[in-house]
Order: sequence, then structure tokens, then C-alpha cells
Amino acid sequence: MEKKTRREFLKTAAIGAAALSASAGLPESGQAQEKKILSRMKIITIADIPGKVPAKHYDLLGHPIVDESTGIKNFRVSFTRMEKTGRADPHIHENAEQLFIVLKGAMGFRCKEGDFLLKAGQAVIAYRGELHSNYNKAPDGETEYLTVTG
Repeated sequence: MEKKTRREFLKTAAIGAAALSASAGLPESGQAQEKKILSRMKIITIADIPGKVPAKHYDLLGHPIVDESTGIKNFRVSFTRMEKTGRADPHIHENAEQLFIVLKGAMGFRCKEGDFLLKAGQAVIAYRGELHSNYNKAPDGETEYLTVTG
């Protein structure tokens, strides 16, 4: 196999990409539009986002990954790390639903039906106007979870 220089490789790759776009029926303007869409993408490093403790939440730190500050208007996503004693007082969101997705550890979730244990890989929905609270139940320390609010 013939060894190519980096410039030759990139030129070949560009020609291949153009051929692929043409075979897919993308006009030149479509290629430009595709580049424009891709340029709006943003890589987010959660560790770089300052943490917040919401009102009536204790011993946890939430990092708002996606919200209006990132140009998203219809929902929010937060990554939360909850300490062994982490918890939230019972509360209601009158205008939003919440999806909690447990990534690590275990979380107790309380609603009018009672208490439920969620383990890593499980999720629960709190519907609009539904009284709920959550608390850490990880036997070995922290619980990490995502909250999608919309």
C-alpha cells in the first residue's frame, strides 16, 4: 500500500466527501447549510460549569448543562452529584415536568404513592403539579443523576 502525505490524505478525503454528498443528492447549498448547522454544535464540559444548590435542596451540587443561557428555551438539563446526606424537600413544579435519570448510586424518590428506590440505569417522571422529593440512598456514598425539566 502506498504511503500518502497528510496533504494528499486530506485532499483524497475531501474529494471522497464531496462525492458522497453528491451521491446523496445534496446540492452545494446543502453542503454549506450542513456546515452551518454543525458550526452551532457545542461541546460542554460539565466540570467547567459552576455548580448551584437549588432552594430547599441540601448536600448536593447541580450543574446546569442546558438552559436558556445555551440557547435552549423549551427544556433544561442538569447534572447533579448528591452527597451521602443529600436531599430535596417536598416541592411542586406548577409549570414543568421533570425526568430524573440515575447514573451512579441510588436515589430515593417520594411522591403521593409512597417511596421508591431508583438504581443506576433507572428513571422516574414527576408530572406537572405533582408533589415530590428525592434523597440519596447509595450505600457507599454519592449519587449522580441527570434532571431534564420541561
